[in-house]
Amino acid sequence: MKTLRFAIGLITVVLLGAGYAASQWAAWTGQAAQWSAQVDVEPVQRLALVLGLAILAFAFFPESESEVAAEAAK
Repeated sequence: MKTLRFAIGLITVVLLGAGYAASQWAAWTGQAAQWSAQVDVEPVQRLALVLGLAILAFAFFPESESEVAAEAAK
């Protein structure tokens, strides 16, 4: 479970970082309108929905007791 949480967190950070960098590049080059039209499509919206639901679902799954005990032993 811990690995899945880490993976979802890493995917989220990478996607947010790449999206922010691309939007800044588009703004600096004067292509902000084209960029916003390109990312305002259904596949991107579905990806955001799935990622948001996955984060929300993992918020309700507690860590297993063995993982908690292993962390406490360190």
